[in-house]
Amino acid sequence: MGHVPKFVKRNRGQDVVETLPFVAIDFALNIAPPKNGEIEFSKIRELIYHLVAQGVNLRWVSLDSYQSSDTIQQLKRKDIASGIFSVDKDPKAYFLLREALLDRRIIIPYHERLIDELRFLEWDELKGKVDHLQKDPRIFRIVWRR
Repeated sequence: MGHVPKFVKRNRGQDVVETLPFVAIDFALNIAPPKNGEIEFSKIRELIYHLVAQGVNLRWVSLDSYQSSDTIQQLKRKDIASGIFSVDKDPKAYFLLREALLDRRIIIPYHERLIDELRFLEWDELKGKVDHLQKDPRIFRIVWRR
């Protein structure tokens, strides 16, 4: 979960200055299915409802397309905007994330699984999609929030 606390200017050379969002990731959560079981999507919705009840101003909840129809319907019934958002369908989000990381316009809390996911995520030109390539620790230098 993240938010945009401010916008920053980046000089792109030859008198080109862009105003871009600075993103702060508030927290990351890895939900693994129980042994010999499945993830209970209702529990994820309960967490979302709890955050809203605590005053968190959720503007958008995104899901990939896997088993998301029911969750989207349930969230919309509670007036929580939601929809499908997947880099498998449109890699634009990957390129925006990559640019934000390289521009140092994103703060990410230390979360081992999230860091691992980000470090090994790359655009595969041959496949024409975003993929997790061989583990290679050289990829991104990330600004950590402590």
